[in-house]
Amino acid sequence: MAAQNLAALVLAQAYTNRTEFSSQLNRSRVVLTTLKTVRMAGQNVAWSTRMAGATAADHAEGHTAQAASFQTDKQVPCLLNAGLYECNYEITDLAESGAANNDTLELDFGSRFMWEQNTTDCVMELAQKLNSDFYVGTGTGSNGPTIVGCATALRDDNTYATVDRTQAVNAPFRSNVFTSAVPTAITHGDIRKDLALIAKRSGVGRPDIAFAGSLTLVAIKNSFDSSKEYSVPTTWSGPRQQMVFDGSVPAVVFDGCLFIEDKDCPEGEINYINSRFTWFEVLPKVMNLKDVGNDKVRELLRRIDSISQIPGATPITGFAFHELARNGSSDRNMVSCQVQVRFARPNSCGRRTNILY
Repeated sequence: MAAQNLAALVLAQAYTNRTEFSSQLNRSRVVLTTLKTVRMAGQNVAWSTRMAGATAADHAEGHTAQAASFQTDKQVPCLLNAGLYECNYEITDLAESGAANNDTLELDFGSRFMWEQNTTDCVMELAQKLNSDFYVGTGTGSNGPTIVGCATALRDDNTYATVDRTQAVNAPFRSNVFTSAVPTAITHGDIRKDLALIAKRSGVGRPDIAFAGSLTLVAIKNSFDSSKEYSVPTTWSGPRQQMVFDGSVPAVVFDGCLFIEDKDCPEGEINYINSRFTWFEVLPKVMNLKDVGNDKVRELLRRIDSISQIPGATPITGFAFHELARNGSSDRNMVSCQVQVRFARPNSCGRRTNILY
């Protein structure tokens, strides 16, 4: 982020309502407010999955069990590194002093407001980045590890969580991929078949959530006869909270699956998610004694926690604030988090691509 300097500050001071800002940015975080978040148990996301190994067969009366029949399901370790994210900002002494001594503001409020506003912006930008990487994250970014998102996890021909899914023995760990050779209009039959196949292959029921891009959801809704579409309140119990959708909410329920619009979901695809087996894992940061003992830092941490717990904002509670080293006559600060997404059962989810929109 660019440094908060006097040139940027004076624009706001030219108006009476100097503390009222209207953001023009779309930093909605649909996935983060839908899926649950749990604490990461250690420095990475690790679990074990089971592949086929046990055998069952008929036998003759009084038979002797064969040595080859003593088999068990194979346990396979899964491992994902934590994604490391940060958002930094800088405030010059002149800008902070100007805000602190603004006659129209309460004593010291200008300074505190500047820090809080910049910190809030960083929290929202980080949440936006996590929401986007839920779809397109590959695990490796330009500077370090990232979230492993749908484009990588919901496949059947690659390695996910160190499990090579090209091997037949690991076939149960494959996700469900539906596509066509050319962009094709989505039909009700396609959706019904997708949901049925996922339920059949996973054995844990159908996905309860499907994320789609804005125009893709329009294509889905256009497949309905408009004369039969009713805008009535719909209550849906999600993994995080109970939601009530009305005609103004960009969502539609079809065959028991809630299709939700998300601007970050790439257009032309649907990501089917089973929320029972998909969630965010956060590794909370340990604050050092210097930061914890700083009144300004404690206030900002309370600010971050309040943002994190507001319905509709980010539910990620692992955000941490750090004061960095001074840069001449400026203060540098960081908001960071350590997070990953676990698709515990990829076969309970799926992805349809090449949708005409």
